[in-house]
Amino acid sequence: METNKMDLFNFYLDHETKELCIMKLQELIPVATKGTLSALIRTLLWQFAHTDTKDVNPTLIEAVKLNYIVSKNRNKRSSL
Repeated sequence: METNKMDLFNFYLDHETKELCIMKLQELIPVATKGTLSALIRTLLWQFAHTDTKDVNPTLIEAVKLNYIVSKNRNKRSSL
């Protein structure tokens, strides 16, 4: 995975999910102290972007659609 120039990208993430991810990352990568959550997000997005459309898990897409609707209804979604 090659890293190109990166831009700042902000989004909302609930506290519980953030903490659960950080705890799991600390368990799996104990020597890393900072930046693993960002690295996880970048890696997951890279994998999604580089997966053939036909191979994307339909359950994932349904979860994304549901989360999008919930976010939109809460007015927490950026218009960008």
